[in-house]
Amino acid sequence: MNISEKISQRKEELGLTLDDIAKATGVARSTAGKWCKGNIKDMRIDKLENIAKVLNVSIDWLLGRAEDYTLYENAEKIPLPSEIEILCTSVKERTKGISVKIPSYISADFAVRFTGDSMINARIFDGDLVFISTKAKIDNGDICAILINSEIFLKRVYKYENRIELRPENPLCEVLNFEDEEIDNIKILGKAVSFLSGIR
Repeated sequence: MNISEKISQRKEELGLTLDDIAKATGVARSTAGKWCKGNIKDMRIDKLENIAKVLNVSIDWLLGRAEDYTLYENAEKIPLPSEIEILCTSVKERTKGISVKIPSYISADFAVRFTGDSMINARIFDGDLVFISTKAKIDNGDICAILINSEIFLKRVYKYENRIELRPENPLCEVLNFEDEEIDNIKILGKAVSFLSGIR
């Protein structure tokens, strides 16, 4: 595939629009459209860097120097813990077990593998890798990883005086409400700061 085909492929995989790409790269929508159609041959390196960021890929992959777009240069590794491992030890202290590479432009403490279709309207799909920050400030409406009993959920969090509401991004899925002492049964692990689609 050439660069334009790769841009188009990742654009579709992530559910992005031309407006999304244009805004992220600081160009007009028409220019983003030309990139996807291959009408611009020589692209500036700074624009390529911005495109790589919004598409969650490496420049090497875009330029055909790497076969796998998950191979990031100077990538660090962060934990990909299971539910039981999170129950047994804090994520911050966890140093062994399964881990995943994280792009340098993402600041996160661990990752979770999302399952299901409850967050499809947030463009988070079954199998996506979601990066979680335990340090980021959480405001109402933020997407967070929440531990309920021994299961990790990904939902929008809304905190009220005596109630926490966990809201999905799919109208067919149930909104979860916890009141009073029920709140003690849930733990907000951190805020979702980025995600990668189609990564195994």
